[in-house]
Amino acid sequence: MKYVGAFLLLMFSFTNLFAQSSGVKIHSFHAGEKSQGYLVYLEDGRVVFLRGESLRFLAPLQEAYLMDRTLNMTLDQDHNLLSVESVPENDKTPLEEAIDLAPMSYAPSIVSSTTASNVFYRMRTNYQDDSQCYNRAHIWTYEEYKRTSLLSNKLFLFFTSRYIWAYNFKWWFHVTPMVYVGGSSYAYWRALDRRYTRGPLTIQTWTNIFVYNHATCPVISKWTDYYNHQSAQYCYVLPTSMYYWQPRDMKAFEETGFEKTQFISSEVNYAYWEAF
Repeated sequence: MKYVGAFLLLMFSFTNLFAQSSGVKIHSFHAGEKSQGYLVYLEDGRVVFLRGESLRFLAPLQEAYLMDRTLNMTLDQDHNLLSVESVPENDKTPLEEAIDLAPMSYAPSIVSSTTASNVFYRMRTNYQDDSQCYNRAHIWTYEEYKRTSLLSNKLFLFFTSRYIWAYNFKWWFHVTPMVYVGGSSYAYWRALDRRYTRGPLTIQTWTNIFVYNHATCPVISKWTDYYNHQSAQYCYVLPTSMYYWQPRDMKAFEETGFEKTQFISSEVNYAYWEAF
């Protein structure tokens, strides 16, 4: 019964969030097999299903993706798309790109199990119920860095289209802070997910909370290892530095070579606003 409460919260958070998805961009498309339809991955982590009647939105969404438009969407409880509209350009709020400087070289801290537990229990729990995981994780890592100079990691859990279709899952990624406890190899990784767990967990124990069939999620080092292999596995995990905010940062690194080595104030400010 240890994780019953966390499981019920997970079920609520991942299946019953509000139907409106406002001010979002499309991250990618994934075609299903035969007559399944399409999956549309949004940058905020949600999955939109295009099947049946909602397939009429495919061409407009593809155009919006190519034009990098921001969209407002209405989804039903199963994340089928009901309506979509573009956000006018003058309604967008420009982000201030002030930089919060941090060390250019990045070597994650190795901590004791006691320190890992202390970091976990210092994480603020006054998050908004409908907050996004990447914003919570960004603030948790940022505040601990400011507090103790801890160089932590983030661990992204990616759900593949194979898993999403099999379980009608409505998200394509989750992310949490992660620390090295006693060493840097996989056996020493500990997930610090203050919303869904009661303490630091090994990675398999953590992924089992979200991956219903308890499949092992292979560790990958590149975004494209996930993107190009949607049918090979049910899930993947990808560790990054604490500065990476969303999957688009990993995509940008592979496409342009730009690697984040600082916290960006506009992202931190937005994460505070959305999550807390």
